[in-house]
Amino acid sequence: MKETRPKNLSVFAPAKINLYLHITGRLDSGYHTLDSLVAFADIGDIVRIAPSADFEFYIKGPFAGSFKASEKSKSKDSHNIMVRALWEMVKAARKTPDLRLTLVKNLPLAAGIGGGSSDAASTICGLQKWWGLPKNPKYLPALLTSLGADTTVCMHCQAAQVSGIGEIIKAAPQLPEIPIILVNPLKPCPTEKVFANYSGKFKE
Repeated sequence: MKETRPKNLSVFAPAKINLYLHITGRLDSGYHTLDSLVAFADIGDIVRIAPSADFEFYIKGPFAGSFKASEKSKSKDSHNIMVRALWEMVKAARKTPDLRLTLVKNLPLAAGIGGGSSDAASTICGLQKWWGLPKNPKYLPALLTSLGADTTVCMHCQAAQVSGIGEIIKAAPQLPEIPIILVNPLKPCPTEKVFANYSGKFKE
């Protein structure tokens, strides 16, 4: 039976907002454990998938110029989390990456709003639809965690209580829509460095 695919596919990758975030501990692996209430905004990036003879990767949008060369690579050792997500899905689902993956980058990089994690989750979601895969295969939890602590909640893409290193998700009560203003000085603030320099007390 011939595989049926959409001609083109677009997936919205919303900004993730931590309404509060408590650091509850530090593991031997270096990861910190958290307690956080997460919500998602109506602004974000866009992930597009289209057919191609071979895998292609492009970055467009207002913040496309912020990426380093290593983050624009389409190779398996790319530093871009979307490309890593693609190759992990290729391996796990045993698929051929005959597609063009495009990121329309509307969110600033390293802004603390989960842009990269949301892009990766939207890539996985898009590939599931593109290849007609099940939504919750056995390999998915480990795959999401391997891409970063925020990727799991971004895959759920709804308000949630987050604990562990980000992999434990509990649905939160429905939150009302509220207007917010996000201010970013365009100074990168990588999450990894923020946590590495944390020296305060842990929240019980």
